[in-house]
Amino acid sequence: MAASILKADGGVHTEDFEHFAKFFREPFFLLSADGTVLSANTAATAQFEGAEGGGLKGKSLAALSADPAKATAYLRACSRSGAPLPGVLPLITNSGEAADFHCDAARLSEGDRGKAGRLILKCRRKSAAAQNFIALNQKIRELGSEISGRKKAEANLRASEEEFRLFFEAGPYGMVVTNAEGKITRLNARLEQQFGYTHEELLGAPIDMLVPNRFTGHADLRKGFFAAPVARQMGTGAVLYGMRKDQSEFPVEISLSPLETSEGAVVLAIVHDITERKKFEEKLQQAQKLESLGVLAGGIAHDFNNLLLAVIGNADLALLELPPASNARENLDAIVANAQRAADLCRQLLAYSGKGKFVIQVVSMSEVVSEMTHLLKISIGKNCALRYDFAENIPPIEVDLTQLRQIIMNLITNAADAIGGDQGVIFVQTGQMECDSSYLSETFLDDDLAEGPYVYMEVTDTGCGMDKEAIGKIFDPFYTTKATGRGLGLAAILGIVRGHKGALKVYSEPGKGTTFKVLFPSSTLQPESISNEQDHGGQWRGQGTILVVDDEQSVNRTAEKILQKAGFSVITAYNGREGIERYRERQSEIVAVLLDMSMPELNCEETFRQLRAIDGGVCVVLSSGFNEQEATLRFTGRGLAGFLQKPYRASELIEIMRSVLAKD
Repeated sequence: MAASILKADGGVHTEDFEHFAKFFREPFFLLSADGTVLSANTAATAQFEGAEGGGLKGKSLAALSADPAKATAYLRACSRSGAPLPGVLPLITNSGEAADFHCDAARLSEGDRGKAGRLILKCRRKSAAAQNFIALNQKIRELGSEISGRKKAEANLRASEEEFRLFFEAGPYGMVVTNAEGKITRLNARLEQQFGYTHEELLGAPIDMLVPNRFTGHADLRKGFFAAPVARQMGTGAVLYGMRKDQSEFPVEISLSPLETSEGAVVLAIVHDITERKKFEEKLQQAQKLESLGVLAGGIAHDFNNLLLAVIGNADLALLELPPASNARENLDAIVANAQRAADLCRQLLAYSGKGKFVIQVVSMSEVVSEMTHLLKISIGKNCALRYDFAENIPPIEVDLTQLRQIIMNLITNAADAIGGDQGVIFVQTGQMECDSSYLSETFLDDDLAEGPYVYMEVTDTGCGMDKEAIGKIFDPFYTTKATGRGLGLAAILGIVRGHKGALKVYSEPGKGTTFKVLFPSSTLQPESISNEQDHGGQWRGQGTILVVDDEQSVNRTAEKILQKAGFSVITAYNGREGIERYRERQSEIVAVLLDMSMPELNCEETFRQLRAIDGGVCVVLSSGFNEQEATLRFTGRGLAGFLQKPYRASELIEIMRSVLAKD
């Protein structure tokens, strides 16, 4: 019957609809073209009104829907369609709640005259099981999406954890994670290497075991960190230390970062061992100290040498004037002797500044020490025994022989001082060795020294020895572990070695003696025979005019008197410009020029260049308080006649003039 009603193709009367529709369990409505309820069966009234039909008649289906617009649109679509049209409408039931109903509506045929456009509507409520299934299906989709997102997040988390693990394990710095109680919960291999512990020994242990005892007990600091966790640097600009398993300490810098983990709040500490950096900084400070003190020492020596030159020169002139039997000669000899001692101190200052290399010779280290054995023996007490071990067939070295002897003498007397009044032995050994950058970096003079073969001399004593603090100061001027410092001994040695591009090592422990090892680059040249300078006897007389150019008035006057005493005429000038003018005026009579190396207005190089421009064969002797090598290197290949080191004796000035003029 339901099918005949839904497919009606003839006239359908309201009475017929009501008669047949009451037999169906689903709600049936007879609707006008505008959606007004003309009739409804018992099932419809039971769900939507509760009264026997009368309560629904005259109501609009849109009024029965929770979505009137949707209901109106559905009915309009049904009116246009000739076939039954399915749909879903939210209808308001007797309980006042909206529920979804499956609807089928069909338009009646024109056979029902006067009632064309009427609709028959059947409704069937969605079952609870179906709705639950839909809701469950939606939940499943949502859960699936959540699971997919969670799996993706977990995959990303695992990837991040793996990246962190790789960084943590393979990082170049030590890394350790601690909890709020200060217990180690994680560490990497680099931290094990730094502190000398195994992984098992550190895991779960208190972090304080890695800190020197004087810095432990900082529970309050940890509590403060967790109360206000902020990443921070520790050790920058300060000195922090870690403590290894063997209780030795090393300098560190530490970076702290707070982390939130599944186990709660933790701290990641990155530990940077800065031992090598500290060594480099100490070497840099030592080099800067040497450089600044060297500049000061060189400047003092230069000015002091000019003053000593006047003292020694005038004393020499006075000695030449006095008869041999004069009582004043003894006083003048004392003046000269003490001035010479002051000059020696100046040489030590120059040596300390690294500017004391005078005359370079190619010599054998073993031969030099061997030649000095008698002098060394009488320079130390009888309680000290000297033992030698000279290596044979070692390469020669290029050094200033006088300064090498100074090194040897100073090291032997220093060893004797370390032994003091006790019985002891001083061992002197020579040899050769290959030095790489690693070995040279551990020396006192790691000034980018070249790798390669070096010749060394070791002086070892059985004296009192020194601690690390004393070793760090022994090359400071006038420093001593005994009484008040007496001079520049070891400081001068350091300057001499530095000036020769050599190296110096010190090994010492309190009560176990000390070893000084001096190294010089070996040479491929043939060694020269060692001989003392010969004095030229007799009274030599010069002739001609000497031009003396020096900005120190006392130097000019002293040189003038000495040269006049030797038979020369003398012209003086107090700067380079004046010297050039004097030479241009009296070029024909000037046989030599004594030129100071350090002058104002016009430097010696420019003065020398202009003198050569006037006369290409000009005879110029350079004079300076600095060393010959530094001075003459600036004039290499330019025809410099000679060099005279300040302060000079009267005999030395006359001898250099005799020597250079004899060449002409």
